[in-house]
Amino acid sequence: MEFPREAPSRIVATPFDQDDGRDPARWSDAAGVTIALWLFVLLIYLPIIIERHSGEGAVSVALDGSTVFVSMLFAMPIFWLFRTTIGQPLALRVPLLVGAVLVIAIIQSIFDLLFTAWVAHNLEAHWEALPRDLARGYGAMINYISVFGVNLALFQFACSRRRSGAEERRFADILATQQQAELAALRFKLNPHFLFNTLNAISAMVVTRRNEEADLLVERLSAFLRASFNHEAMTPIPVEEELATVEHYAGIEHLRFGERVRVSIACDPAAAGLLMPPLLIQPLVEKLVETAFATSNAGGVRIMIAAWADGEALHVDVSHDLGSAPRLLDMANQCIGPRLGALYGRGASPLLDGRHQDNIVTLRLPIHYEPHDREVAR
Repeated sequence: MEFPREAPSRIVATPFDQDDGRDPARWSDAAGVTIALWLFVLLIYLPIIIERHSGEGAVSVALDGSTVFVSMLFAMPIFWLFRTTIGQPLALRVPLLVGAVLVIAIIQSIFDLLFTAWVAHNLEAHWEALPRDLARGYGAMINYISVFGVNLALFQFACSRRRSGAEERRFADILATQQQAELAALRFKLNPHFLFNTLNAISAMVVTRRNEEADLLVERLSAFLRASFNHEAMTPIPVEEELATVEHYAGIEHLRFGERVRVSIACDPAAAGLLMPPLLIQPLVEKLVETAFATSNAGGVRIMIAAWADGEALHVDVSHDLGSAPRLLDMANQCIGPRLGALYGRGASPLLDGRHQDNIVTLRLPIHYEPHDREVAR
């Protein structure tokens, strides 16, 4: 059961974004969408503005276009009301916001008329020819209602997007916590019969003065427990470390049962340093050993494990020689299927090798360890 022992560099998962979504309506988001919207409106109307001031020079065009910055400022009271009423019922909130859009559109239209009169009187005399009557004010007001309405919709979009991102991060945190809890449960749920029987075996060896065997069994049990408790659920470990945990477990069972438990491990050097979640293979091996003795298999069990990579995925083959055992795929789905689904989504699943319908299963994992809940949080 020899394979490379050179430890690769560890990759530690980064913490999730600390944005918890308690303030989904942010002034920075409002400013960003407002500036983008009104600059876009300016770009749309720029040809009309240029035609309106044809022959008057760039100053007139700049003065006419400068009112867009005033519109950006007028949009902020709408956002203030939007932010203030976030917790209110829609029956109250919608009329308030619609009313705010109408009021701000009217104020903006009046400002445009006053601004045109002021420029004509103080800066550009030819602005006197621009219409400043009720008809122009009414048409401008309709346009402003439309644009400020879009501005309000963008406030809602930015708020919903931030809230949705916060929910996704919260879900990712919950999933990470669940994974930690599941792994903790897996550790503390280490088969009590296995532990008690191992301790009894140590005791029997001491009583019968097989001290060297007892020392070796204690050493292997210690190594196995240390490996089992030494990793976090979301922290990847090299394949060789996972196989070492299996090797410790197999060594214990081999000391207890001799040739009735035989586990052979082969690892392609190219796969040894690849990363995978901890405690995926050992539970399946333990289940096979339990099954062998539960069915009173006189010959025990031989388990073969092989890890290899093909450039696209990491493959771990597990097979056995138990003729009457349950399908290994069903066993794998029961033991580790839920963890694979939670960690990788649809990126990994126990796949049955088509050549042997009952006694071989292949775990196919993405070659780059990217837990599914982290993808959702981003």
